[in-house]
Amino acid sequence: MPVEYAGGMTSFHDFEMSSITGELVNFSTYRGKVCLLVNVASF
Repeated sequence: MPVEYAGGMTSFHDFEMSSITGELVNFSTYRGKVCLLVNVASF
């Protein structure tokens, strides 16, 4: 469950997502690194 900060915002590092291989990836793994997040969803 993401941690809420002042103003109701959450940190990128609080989220998890399934990888393309189905493994659960915790974004805190990437703390201190430059990340590019791309939304590839389409209708």
